[in-house]
Amino acid sequence: MPEQKGKRHMTGTSPVRPVRYWDGVPVPFITAWSKEEIPVQELVKVHRSSGTVLGLRDETDVERQFGVSWVRMQATRGGRPQHGRVHALRQRQAMSRMLCQLCGGPTVGTRKDERTLFLAASADGHPLLNGERTESPPVHAVCARLSVEHCQPLRRHGWTAALVRHTPVRGVAGHVYDPLTLERLPTAPRHP
Repeated sequence: MPEQKGKRHMTGTSPVRPVRYWDGVPVPFITAWSKEEIPVQELVKVHRSSGTVLGLRDETDVERQFGVSWVRMQATRGGRPQHGRVHALRQRQAMSRMLCQLCGGPTVGTRKDERTLFLAASADGHPLLNGERTESPPVHAVCARLSVEHCQPLRRHGWTAALVRHTPVRGVAGHVYDPLTLERLPTAPRHP
């Protein structure tokens, strides 16, 4: 079934953008599409003025942010949505610019209380706690309701939400590699 464009949920100068739909289901801004392939990415030692770091062969400045090399991935929505697969660039944009994970619109300054809403999966009913880290970008209230209504994993396993005043970037989630062998290291357990 072809992609359908949604209507704005609010009118006027709303930061809520039209939501994309596929087969009647909203597709989050951060979702990868089948035409957004990930090419083979060779990890190499990159020599910079600050020293030698790990990166991608022929890496550009756009592919490195916060001192980290980012996965190369096409940014052309098309084909079928790959629910459960996050698009690397749109995820990074949503987190660093505080864009809504569903519609892609700005979330900062959209509430009178100047807080930002975060929605995340929570299989055990665990609430988001003060100081806890998340890889889930913020969300507008109307987009959160739409997500909870349509997202199968949230409906099946549960979710939690929090209104947050201060949201500093604490780090980058990803894979860690051995600097000598360039082999991927096992993932360490995550702590809040």
